[in-house]
Amino acid sequence: MKFRAILPVIFCSLLPAAVEAQISTQTIPEGVRSPSVRFGNISQLSQQYNDSGHLNNSVDLRSIEFNAKKLTVLEPKIEALVGLFNRMGRYDLGSQLNKGTLKIDSQPTIQYTAPVMAYGVNDRWTLGAGVPVIHYKNNIQLSKTNSNISAFKAIASGLGVDELNQGLQQLEDIDLVSAFHSELKKKGYRDLENQDQTFLGDLQLASLYRLEDYRYIQSQFRLNVILPTGPKYDPDNLAAFNQFGYTYIEPQLISAYPISERLKVAGLLGLRMYVPDQVTVRVPENEGDLLPNADQKETLKRQTGFKLTESLQLSYAVGESWNFFGISEWAQKAADRFEGAQQKRYDLLSRDTDTQTQVLTGGISFSSVESYQKRKKGIPATISAQVSDTIAGKNVERQLVQEISATMFF
Repeated sequence: MKFRAILPVIFCSLLPAAVEAQISTQTIPEGVRSPSVRFGNISQLSQQYNDSGHLNNSVDLRSIEFNAKKLTVLEPKIEALVGLFNRMGRYDLGSQLNKGTLKIDSQPTIQYTAPVMAYGVNDRWTLGAGVPVIHYKNNIQLSKTNSNISAFKAIASGLGVDELNQGLQQLEDIDLVSAFHSELKKKGYRDLENQDQTFLGDLQLASLYRLEDYRYIQSQFRLNVILPTGPKYDPDNLAAFNQFGYTYIEPQLISAYPISERLKVAGLLGLRMYVPDQVTVRVPENEGDLLPNADQKETLKRQTGFKLTESLQLSYAVGESWNFFGISEWAQKAADRFEGAQQKRYDLLSRDTDTQTQVLTGGISFSSVESYQKRKKGIPATISAQVSDTIAGKNVERQLVQEISATMFF
């Protein structure tokens, strides 16, 4: 039986990103073992699609502007200073007071090595298991820009009001970066610093069953099962990579149709269903509570929203060894739900957890399997390289993925 199209597709959803491997309906022949490994790099995570689908830099999304309104909330004494300027008859001058913008610039990158072992139970049924090794780095910098206190001090000097000069000087002496670090410490958060971690991700088990052909259409039913062997959610680390620790099953239906001898179209339809679990989080008191206190931590029941995925692939074979492919993937995830024992704003935790993604992938693969079957020489193996990019989305980071994979058969 030919299996030249087999690639390391056992665990398309194993990785933290939507890394789509080449779509195939093939299974491994009975008794054949197939180890494979994928090496990849994920970048551009500092860009994010917002709720409206616009792509923004994360530094803009995470910036905190300390205008007059926010300053009076943080320090009630500043309200008197703002009021004094407003009473000067200068068109609510005090309301224009601005300490500046605190910018949180993060540059996360992910490198992964994902080994998989698959085995052909029979010619139609293949089982596989794999777990990725994740290397997560995030360079974080805090800075402050665009304060207009100097301009207000010049106005106060012209007015000759000592009370205004003293209040502005006290406000200018506040270091926003140091104050932010102090606020994190006071509320029980870990300091916001660079991250450099290596850890195991979640374990994936996969079952692939090739269905009966219908005319020229080949089909496969695939079932992925994810078990939470990766890091648990950390409510005290704002820079933690909280993308693991879930349990879910994902049935997928895959079909392929040969348009010609070399050109083939394939499609995938999958539904990811998460098992309800418990997670410890900080519950905000209101929409303005950006940094909930440590005493607001609570263990809640979490129901992660289901995820629907559709993929379409075109592939073109050149000779008996080379194959070029392109994939368009669309996915939509429903919002998460949280339930607790108290009367708190659990609904705020669900905000922006509904997502949409559209990913384009292009790749090339080389297989020596057909040559081996004909000549019984060499090593039956496949090697592939691909690049994918999130070209549109909602409430998701952009992900530029570069990957190389290799598979052997024996």
